[in-house]
Amino acid sequence: MTGVTARMSSRMYPRAPNGNRIVIVAIDYFGHSALPPDQTEALLARLRREHPLLRFHPASRLEFFDAEIAREFGIEARAKFMVSLHDKERIGEVPEALAAVYQAFGPDHLVITEGHDRAIPPPPGFPAMPKPEPHRGQNGGRFLLSVLGFIGGWIAGYLAIVLGYMIWAEATAFFDREGATSMGVLFFMGPAGGFVTGILAAAITWRLRGRRLRATL
Repeated sequence: MTGVTARMSSRMYPRAPNGNRIVIVAIDYFGHSALPPDQTEALLARLRREHPLLRFHPASRLEFFDAEIAREFGIEARAKFMVSLHDKERIGEVPEALAAVYQAFGPDHLVITEGHDRAIPPPPGFPAMPKPEPHRGQNGGRFLLSVLGFIGGWIAGYLAIVLGYMIWAEATAFFDREGATSMGVLFFMGPAGGFVTGILAAAITWRLRGRRLRATL
């Protein structure tokens, strides 16, 4: 990455000599979160709105040696994310912005590092902000949408099986002399298939609605 220069003081950045110009060769930070990926992403969604100076990449699960790397910095991480700077000429504002990230997570739930080389300590005296949790009204709406998703999924699955059978019978000139096959499709295979697709639709609706609720907190 191409370096940039900025005039900084020791108050703005701990490693900068007072009054000197320093060269920033990498302006990427990594967050090691002790929270699950979905909770981590919910907090990042709020930080994206409140701190546009920083670009918060989506939270992801740990891979390969990520857990061991985070453990070296003193945290049992469950998720990770990268933070980069939109405007590199505003490097002097980064410490305050990173302090806000620590404030959102709380120092017990996050360690921020420069690359994977040095941990940036949390600012002293910052209490953790309350974690976002959907209230009962939101969960009630989420349940109703899941019920509607089940009904829609059941109807779609039932119609798919019945209409599929009718199209297949027409295409193959199948003759159901006693009607047993048709009755089985209408009253057993169709409802059973609709029940399966209804469960899947309800689960997907519940999960997607939950993600949207967390992203808007």
